[in-house]
Amino acid sequence: MQTQDGFDLAVTYETNNSVGEGTDVEIGLDVDIYVHYGEFANLTTQLGDLLTTQAGDPLLVASGAPTGKRVFSGYILDYGLEYGATNGVSVTLASHGAQMSQALIRDGETVVVDYPSQELSTTLKHVLDTNPGKMTYSLDSIQNTGVNAAFKFQLSTKLEGTDSIYGQSPDGWYWYGDVADNVLVFKQRSSVPDHTFLLGEHIKSMSLKRSQEQKRNLIYFVGKQDDVTGISILKKYEDAASRAQWGDGLYRITDRRYSVLENMQRRADKEKANYRDPIWTTTLEISSARYDIETIKLGQMVGFGNIEGAVRDLQLQITQLSRGRNKVTIQVGGLLDRQSDAIEEIGNSLAFEQFQTIPNAPN
Repeated sequence: MQTQDGFDLAVTYETNNSVGEGTDVEIGLDVDIYVHYGEFANLTTQLGDLLTTQAGDPLLVASGAPTGKRVFSGYILDYGLEYGATNGVSVTLASHGAQMSQALIRDGETVVVDYPSQELSTTLKHVLDTNPGKMTYSLDSIQNTGVNAAFKFQLSTKLEGTDSIYGQSPDGWYWYGDVADNVLVFKQRSSVPDHTFLLGEHIKSMSLKRSQEQKRNLIYFVGKQDDVTGISILKKYEDAASRAQWGDGLYRITDRRYSVLENMQRRADKEKANYRDPIWTTTLEISSARYDIETIKLGQMVGFGNIEGAVRDLQLQITQLSRGRNKVTIQVGGLLDRQSDAIEEIGNSLAFEQFQTIPNAPN
């Protein structure tokens, strides 16, 4: 709905357990979430003089997002109904990026797809362009890495393909799906803080933790099996300085898709770069009253002020982000693996090994 002046109206309403076909709550329906904040203010010069049109009407400029800004775009994954003391509907939303785990990299019906040695960003864009879904990319969301690599995807999803490409990227690169704009971001992290949060002003308190639980500085990599001898490639990679300072952190990779030693080296280097040193982590809550929270995004770097000691010089990356009514909660530091991630990695390794002998397309 809009006013006569063309401004959007935001309407809040409730439904009494009304779900299913013909309602606003049905599995698969697209959902966009907007936030509204700020105002329209008179436009003035640096001297404070009011700027007007030729008719004498004041010129207005938007401060913040008074007409709304989309912060999430996705679809209804499931819903639940409650009856009794309270009646209502709870809905779980998934971003359109979740569909990357359900879309195969394919060429027509061919599910074994070879990419020549080329810039990683070129392959990533082609993966997203093939049988395109709602998760895509913008002109500047995917940067060039300066690294060329060849890939062979066998019954691989777009999510698995993206993760494989990320595994070949240099130290300091990251990727995520922007749930507001439905674009995939693949960039090198900033060398300077994108945000500096001051203790006592932007953050009330902070509890920092550093752990070496997931250190990886001694890596054994099992690659492709030779078709004639049946012997697999086995390589060892280590970070001697990290082992000397922190002790051994053993990590094993089994991925039969790897047959090029240069690619195996880059994948191992990626693991060492991310986990060779103990990882700092902390969770911060930033209020919109103290900071422009809409400028805070995943992958950005955070610095700290009003803090003495070693923490003063820390620069940590934003790895998780959740938005509330007037605040944003972020986790900064290293990206810690969950137990479910380890289990999924084992399952993927077994699946990739089984996919080595499949035909190029279903019979």
